[in-house]
Amino acid sequence: MKQADCCTVEKLSSLLPLYLLLMAILVLSIVLTSIFPSNTFMMYLMGTWFLSFGIFKLIDIRSFAKSFAQYDIIARAWHGYGYIFPFVEIWIGLIYILNTGMIFMTEINLITLVVSLLGIISAYQIITTGKVVVCACMGTYWKLPMTKVTLIENLAMFLMVLYMLIYPESMMSMSMSESMDMSDSTTSHMMQVDKSTIISSEMMTPVSSDDAAMRDHCRTMPAMAGCEKFR
Repeated sequence: MKQADCCTVEKLSSLLPLYLLLMAILVLSIVLTSIFPSNTFMMYLMGTWFLSFGIFKLIDIRSFAKSFAQYDIIARAWHGYGYIFPFVEIWIGLIYILNTGMIFMTEINLITLVVSLLGIISAYQIITTGKVVVCACMGTYWKLPMTKVTLIENLAMFLMVLYMLIYPESMMSMSMSESMDMSDSTTSHMMQVDKSTIISSEMMTPVSSDDAAMRDHCRTMPAMAGCEKFR
């Protein structure tokens, strides 16, 4: 086996925890969608993604903040950002999972879009410079190398959030869509009933106390109330 092949195998094996976590997130999202259809697969996927990565960072938050500051563009300028970031991820994840009422989802998606974009920029800077840096995306318990996988991971998250911003209906569950359709149908039916009621009311109620006007009106609608004396 060539030396380059050995390095490739070693790099892939070092990323095994990340691949396993991504597979677990995918399976868990599918299971949650089937058991709790009040939310969509896209929302569960985003939620479990952020929640999982945020929890892993809390295992040793001090070491994470130190490693995070080596490559993140904000953490380099402000070390305290590394202590806040895991809680931001957990907060975003819980909102995606639990916010079945779709409250403030546009704002949450915009925040997630910024977080993903910052991750893309940070990973791209490290990869293009060729620096060997440990990626703290799963905390510091596993020493994951900063590779193109990290860049693709953040890019995938960015594209998913962008898709939800452009097509917000992708965040709506089937039950929510059906409820909105039923509401529109009921409103339309009520409008039709109200219109027919108004017409019926006009036919049965005298429109004027003037005999000449009533006589002319009764010629076209002889069954209208008040037309007895003009028959």
